[in-house]
Amino acid sequence: MTRSKITILVLLALLIFTNAWWIYREIDYGVTITHTKVSFDDHKQALDQTLSILPMVASGQTSRGDIVKSLEAEFGLSEGFEKDGVFWIGKVGLQFDQSGKLINVHRAWN
Repeated sequence: MTRSKITILVLLALLIFTNAWWIYREIDYGVTITHTKVSFDDHKQALDQTLSILPMVASGQTSRGDIVKSLEAEFGLSEGFEKDGVFWIGKVGLQFDQSGKLINVHRAWN
């Protein structure tokens, strides 16, 4: 092989490698941005849901029924479930004491 053919092959290999590297970086960047957006949306929904019940809690209306009805009405949530003593609805978990009063709020992704 002549020197010019070797040079062309090396340059071609470098071109393919650098293009593959840029494609990988762009795909990785796209996945990162998508993950960030989903995480931001989860945080925003949890904050909105928590802030919506804050006036009720401040006024002393901390019963399970009142809070769950408020979340269902305002956000259209209906698929709540209980696990390990915490009632999960939307992006938040609500922990109530024996008398049905709110004592703690948890994030769904924690």
